[in-house]
Amino acid sequence: MSVLGPTVEGAIAARSEYLRLNPEARVHSMVCNDGRVAGNPDWHLVESCVRELGVTCITRTVGGGAKAGNIENVRHLVGATGDALLAVFDADMVPTPDFLVATLSPFSDPAVGWVQTAQYYRNTDLPIARWAADQQALFYDVLCAGKAARNASFICGTNVVIRAMVLDSIGWMPQDSVTEDFAASIRLAPDWRGVYLEGKFAEGLGPVDAANYLKQQNRWARGTFEVLKTHWSDLVHPRSRLTGAQRLQYSLSCTHYISGFRDLVYLLTPIIFVVTQIPAVRGADAAGFLRHFLPYFLFGQSAFWAAARGRSTWRGIIAGFISFPAFAAAALTVISGSRSSFTITAKQRDGSVSWPGPREGHFPC
Repeated sequence: MSVLGPTVEGAIAARSEYLRLNPEARVHSMVCNDGRVAGNPDWHLVESCVRELGVTCITRTVGGGAKAGNIENVRHLVGATGDALLAVFDADMVPTPDFLVATLSPFSDPAVGWVQTAQYYRNTDLPIARWAADQQALFYDVLCAGKAARNASFICGTNVVIRAMVLDSIGWMPQDSVTEDFAASIRLAPDWRGVYLEGKFAEGLGPVDAANYLKQQNRWARGTFEVLKTHWSDLVHPRSRLTGAQRLQYSLSCTHYISGFRDLVYLLTPIIFVVTQIPAVRGADAAGFLRHFLPYFLFGQSAFWAAARGRSTWRGIIAGFISFPAFAAAALTVISGSRSSFTITAKQRDGSVSWPGPREGHFPC
């Protein structure tokens, strides 16, 4: 409850603010509890605490489909189909009071299928979380806005509102990938428009240590490789209804994590040269190499800093580079066809809460 409690309270506050401005609306808050099927001995405690906060808790008794399966189970139990709108938050992502006010407005356009907002971390007092936040900022503050401008936005799994009939149109949230949100976006893009809303409308918890950071990166990389493996025809087939811009943007997203092998080569090349004296580039002297490389490097860096200035820092670049073992391992897992389970990034370290917890007696439990 030290993780979930603030999120539930944030959802209650967002509901209250929206109903204050739209008293005729109906907004229901509920927790999708997967603790029982996951074998967590405290699942019943979460259930009772959430109910004391005045929020519905639906606990699954039959597993399957990981996060997507959990959402779909609740969606159909409560009849969230057709004209309903679903706001989805990870357990640690605390929405701001104006979340619903801001995100529901774009749905006045019947072509809008989902509205995605950014993920920010509030525990940046931890070094790993701060570096991960810089890497996240590069994605959410720079890339997402650009993709949305080309109608190639995609659902990011949390801090998002989805029109229920959008999921009805494809049957359900895809459950064949650990990045079910991305897979759904590719299937929905020909018929629906995704909106990316800039600004801070929720804050969560970043990974607390290097092991959990790499586990998180591996999961995201594995998911996108799985999407590439199962949806490649949507990206390249001439009869695919995706636009050229959408094909390009989704393909770039699917193949981004191949950079793990590129960075491995960068790391091994100087070592191989020192040991064997075999150079990485043959057929050019140092002056010729620099004459070609320096303009490319300087132009690339200038373009990056022009786009990312004030939004991300050098930490985001380094964090991406040191993630190459997780990226490469994810690619090999998907290529080999190995089965792997859905993993959750820990929000606590050494059994203790990684940020100031609730006030004593603040939550009913």
